[in-house]
Amino acid sequence: AVKGIAWGGGGQAVNRVDVSLDGGNRFTRAELYKPIKQMRNRHWGWYHFHKELPLSDEVKAKLARGERVELELTSKALNGAWNSQPQFPQPYYNAHGVCVNHWYRVPVVLDPTQPAGAAPPPTVEDFGNRPSGGRFTAPFENFRQP
Repeated sequence: AVKGIAWGGGGQAVNRVDVSLDGGNRFTRAELYKPIKQMRNRHWGWYHFHKELPLSDEVKAKLARGERVELELTSKALNGAWNSQPQFPQPYYNAHGVCVNHWYRVPVVLDPTQPAGAAPPPTVEDFGNRPSGGRFTAPFENFRQP
């Protein structure tokens, strides 16, 4: 099951969230939970989404043969004006990571040789949109004087 949160931005509602297990080649619509009533053009709350995504027959066959499978879980939201998140951060990237709202991508590894509940092996690899933990990608300098 895939669970997440989405925000429409600028007071816009979230009309739809699409999710994919193949890096965005084939999307399927997720179910939205709208727990609170928000006024028109005043949608400042997060929307929760959920979707059961079945594995393809090809992936199931690889797992049955004991092969490791790498997938890319991808999500994108469409707001109240049906604007979709851009696929890539370029040319929208800025040094502080603000307003970078491209498709969210998470690498997923299915390894049938690992025991159930085992922690994944440590890795030094990173993925492009990993949350920064509050750190800027470049030093923040405010050159404006009050």
